[in-house]
Amino acid sequence: MSVFTLKIIAIISMLIDHIGLILLPSGNLQYLFRSIGRIAFPIFCFLLTEGYSHTSNLKKYILRLSAFAIISEIPFDLAINGSLFDFSHQNVFFTLLLGLILIAAVDCIKKKTESFILESPEIKIPAKAVQILLSVSLAAAISAVSIIIQSDYSIIGILAILSFHLFRRKRPVALVLMSAVNILLGGLRQLPAAYSACPLMLYNGKKGPSIRWLFYIFYPAHLLALYLIGLMI
Repeated sequence: MSVFTLKIIAIISMLIDHIGLILLPSGNLQYLFRSIGRIAFPIFCFLLTEGYSHTSNLKKYILRLSAFAIISEIPFDLAINGSLFDFSHQNVFFTLLLGLILIAAVDCIKKKTESFILESPEIKIPAKAVQILLSVSLAAAISAVSIIIQSDYSIIGILAILSFHLFRRKRPVALVLMSAVNILLGGLRQLPAAYSACPLMLYNGKKGPSIRWLFYIFYPAHLLALYLIGLMI
């Protein structure tokens, strides 16, 4: 499967999830829709790390996520909470943004510590130990931020993104870690997220047709559309 195919799968499953959340009453049908929707977010986390590894301009990537986090907040608040502004729960772009900042910072820590220790032979601390200590501290800090602002998926998303990044060349390990994070922190309701491993294991490393802006535009647009449909029914 190419990036294009994975994006389409994630977008469709996200739409099903939000139809269940916004339009369906509590019950078995809503549970089914929301279970199918659990497949979406791990795929978006994986695609974020792939996008990061191939981007030629990290600053633009961060600004793009920041812009759509702000743009999406009103449609998100209307669809999820029924109010124009609700700061108790933030949309998923904030989680993706924090995850992107984390993995970029982890790579920066790795480069800086290796360079510093090579230039300072009197320092006997192994570079790896310093990298792990600083990276864990940073991951904890950014996870705390996600919890404080209550971004969608919060720490689950942050740790999933970090897992996909650190084990990019060992995808089965990353998928096991992602599934474990979802179940341990999200409970059994997050169990269906593990099924995202099926399409992700089939990823062939190819981009496919370019639809960079589809998710960015679709996310706020479909939330607003579902909110308006909910008003009519």
